[in-house]
Amino acid sequence: MPKAIRLTEHRTPRRQSAWAATALHTILPTIVTVILLLATVYFLALPALEKSLMTVKRQQIRELDQVAVELLEQYHKRVQSGELPMEEAKFRAAERIRAMRYGPEGKDYYWINDIEGNMIMHPYRTDLEGKNVVDLVDSQGKPIIAVFIEIAQKNGAGYVDYMWQWKDESERIVPKLSYVIGFEPWGWILGTGMYIEDVQAEIAQITSKVNHAFTLVLILASLVSVYLIWQGRKAELRRSRAEIELAESEHRFRQLSNAAYEGIVIHDNGVILEANPQYFQMFGYPPEELIGIQAFPLTVTPESEQFIRKHIAVENGGPFHAMGRRKDGSTFPMEIRVRCIEFHGRKVGVAAIRDVTEVKEAEEERIRLLQKLSAKNKELYDVLYAASHDLRSPLVNVQGFAGELTRDCGTLGELLKKSPLAPHEQDQLQQIVKDDIPQSLRFIQAGIKKISSLLDGLLQVSRVGSARLHLETLDMNALVLEVLAAMQYQIQNAKATVTCHDLPRCVGDFDRVNQVFSNLIDNALKYLDPDRPGKIELSGHTENHTAVYRLSDNGIGIEPAQHEKVFEIFHRLNPSAGDGEGLGLTIVYRILERLDGSIRVESEPGQGSTFIVTLPVPETAI
Repeated sequence: MPKAIRLTEHRTPRRQSAWAATALHTILPTIVTVILLLATVYFLALPALEKSLMTVKRQQIRELDQVAVELLEQYHKRVQSGELPMEEAKFRAAERIRAMRYGPEGKDYYWINDIEGNMIMHPYRTDLEGKNVVDLVDSQGKPIIAVFIEIAQKNGAGYVDYMWQWKDESERIVPKLSYVIGFEPWGWILGTGMYIEDVQAEIAQITSKVNHAFTLVLILASLVSVYLIWQGRKAELRRSRAEIELAESEHRFRQLSNAAYEGIVIHDNGVILEANPQYFQMFGYPPEELIGIQAFPLTVTPESEQFIRKHIAVENGGPFHAMGRRKDGSTFPMEIRVRCIEFHGRKVGVAAIRDVTEVKEAEEERIRLLQKLSAKNKELYDVLYAASHDLRSPLVNVQGFAGELTRDCGTLGELLKKSPLAPHEQDQLQQIVKDDIPQSLRFIQAGIKKISSLLDGLLQVSRVGSARLHLETLDMNALVLEVLAAMQYQIQNAKATVTCHDLPRCVGDFDRVNQVFSNLIDNALKYLDPDRPGKIELSGHTENHTAVYRLSDNGIGIEPAQHEKVFEIFHRLNPSAGDGEGLGLTIVYRILERLDGSIRVESEPGQGSTFIVTLPVPETAI
């Protein structure tokens, strides 16, 4: 027994030594690795991260300034185009920039001063607005406004570091780095900046997280075996990768959301869960006043609230329009698109909201220009009517006197037969009286007839533009039957077959629409191919709340280069094909233009033509 005891006593130190060696070989590399990693992180990575973060922040405020400068350039273009006076454009631009915020709290801002040192706009120091602050110095005596002006004039833009109040806390003075840029057309200097404490706070937060992570690693390394440490490290690495991927995914989503022009909001039946900065800027609220509450009563007008609630109930919808309401009580038109998404394990709604004030203004401007164009067209039609009417009287006089000359030539010929002139002189005079003068008079009469025909055409065009319209729902089947009955002689004479399918109703003036299809069918008959039996086919259907009619023929066809020209006044595709002055399709085009319709042609030479006419449909058919 004593020997056994001794054996045990001898073996225990060896086992302890082996355990110690194993532990040492296992833990020491881990400890060395941790120490090296700590040194790398604290002496290399964190300083590099701080430098990189400062670089990113510098670039960020520079890009933010560029965004505001682009806004100023837009207003400057509106001044150059005459859309806005200079002072109104400056006021609007300054107010737009005053409302622009960014940063975690939505309190980072822009300011504007001019090259004379006058403060144009400062959202937190309104007491300085309108004053000359060129002598303003910071707490260390630095003339910051003078430096802004110097950099803008010398380099156009640049960075300035100085001491300034912390956002809207006027009593708290901290270091700040700003980027200023000159806007030469207005003599303005625009700036925005970052607070150094923000960067230091982010570094401190990262350092704190690193400290916690390393403390955890050290505790685990001292308590568990190599295997558990290794497994723990693997698990930690997997978890870290998952967190990084999740963070990157969320970061990408936030970047996309923040970069969007629209305000994007995630909500649960109107309760705001999350939104991008544009959403809060659009309605003028800070995030803390909207997140977690029912926002509809605050952000939309009472008239629009029920309408919006009805539309957000669908999973995918829009765009639809409603009236938004800002915190200051002002309203604006907005366009909304809605979708349903999964958010933290539940189904919620996401809405993209766009302020369409400028779109509405552009539409109103378009309507105004159309009204102006309509007035100009009426003036043109009045001129056509007056010209054709006033030219008629002298033309009748020319025609009358030409007839008188014709009769006088006959009388003169009879007198010449009785005159005592020599035979060769009588022959010469007879040649002039019987042949030359009558031929010239025939040319004059032909010219008069041509001018008369042109004047008649001008009168027709002018009447199209000035005739009073009586709009009603038209039974197109009955109307076309009436047109075909009136043209039966021309159809039979051309030996053509006209097929008419069932046609949809439309809204128009009966007489004017009758004239449209009469002219089109007459045009088709005129340009049929003489080498084959003529076929004309009329069909129709409705498409996008519009009645569409197709008149097809198997005639000679039209070159593609002539498709637009056939609707021009006095344009004739084939002058030898028959009578007319090239006004039929012009009149059709003008009539359809007045009826909010349209016409176009599809054709190839030798393949016939198809004229496509569109007209509005009755509201009851929509």
